[in-house]
Amino acid sequence: MSFKKYMESKNQQKIIVDMEKYKENLHAELSSFVMKPNKNVFEVRKKFIDNEYFRSIFSKINYPYQEKFIIALHSNDFVKITKEQDRFSIWVENFCDDKLMSEEINEKVYKYQVNIENPNLESDEVDEIYKNYLKESEFILNQMSQELKIAVEHTKNWNNHKISIEAIYPSENFVVCEAMITIGEVFNASFMYEKTPTGNIVKYSIEEDNISDKLKNDIQNFIFQLKNKPKHDKFVQLYVSVPVSEIKKYENIKRDLALGIDSGLPNNIILSNKYFLSENEMWKIKIEKKFVQEFLCEGDFIQYKIISDNASVRSIEKVKNEK
Repeated sequence: MSFKKYMESKNQQKIIVDMEKYKENLHAELSSFVMKPNKNVFEVRKKFIDNEYFRSIFSKINYPYQEKFIIALHSNDFVKITKEQDRFSIWVENFCDDKLMSEEINEKVYKYQVNIENPNLESDEVDEIYKNYLKESEFILNQMSQELKIAVEHTKNWNNHKISIEAIYPSENFVVCEAMITIGEVFNASFMYEKTPTGNIVKYSIEEDNISDKLKNDIQNFIFQLKNKPKHDKFVQLYVSVPVSEIKKYENIKRDLALGIDSGLPNNIILSNKYFLSENEMWKIKIEKKFVQEFLCEGDFIQYKIISDNASVRSIEKVKNEK
C-alpha cells in the first residue's frame, strides 16, 4: 500500500457495528419456538418470506403480478396464496422460458404453505427467518451508521474519534430499533440512538466517563449536527454497471422520473463514484447520500451500496465512454 493510500485509510472515519449480542439473543428466542407453541409464531413465520429474494426472481423473469403474489404470501391466508400460485403457474406455462427459476419460486412457496398453520416453528424455518430478521436489522444499523458519518463530515475539527454502534435487543418485533453509540476509546461517552417513523433520534442524555474537555466539545458539536440533520451536500452522483437483464428496470425509472413519478432502486445495488469500463451498460445516478453507504475505498475510487429497500433517485441517465 502506498503512503498516500495509507494516510487516506488512516484519516477515514471508521464506525464499528457490533451485533453479536443481538444475534445470539435472536437465534435463541427463535429456536425456542421450535420446542413449544407461541402466539407470535404466525407473525414470525411471515419473515420466512424474503421480499428481496422474490422481487429479484420475479424481475428476472418479468412476472407482471409480483406485488399481488408478495401481498398474498404475507396474508398467511392459504386460499389467497394458492390463488396467486395458480396464477403464477399459468403465466409460467404460457410466457416464461426460465422454468428453473419458476420451480425455485414454487419450491419456496410450497415449503412456506406446508407449515402455515403449524403453531411451532420447524427447525429448518428458524435459519431462514433468522437470516431475514438479521438482514432487516443490518439495514437499519447501516442507515444509523450513514447518519453518523454525515454528522461527522459536518463537525468542525473532528479528531477521528472511534465510534461504535452496539445493537440493543428489542423488547418486541425482533428487529433492532435502538443502538448504544459510544465515542472514544479508553475514556468515552455514550448515548442511545433510536429509529422512529420520522427518523433516528438521540433518545437519552449522554453518559460520560472522565472524558477530556476536547472530546466533550467534539461530541457536543457532533450531537448538534446529528440532531439537526445537515442538509447541504445532500446528493451524490454515482455510476452503476447494468446487465442486460436489468436495463428495462433502469429505463422505467428514467421514464417515471420524466413523468414526475417518484422512483427508486432496491437494496444492495453496488455503485461507484467514478466511471469505469464495463461489458455492461453504464448509468449515471444522482441519489441522496442517506441512501448509500461507502464500503470499499481504493485511493480516489470509492464503491457504495444502497441501504434502502427503495432508494429515491433524483436523476438517472445512460452514459457512454465517459472519461
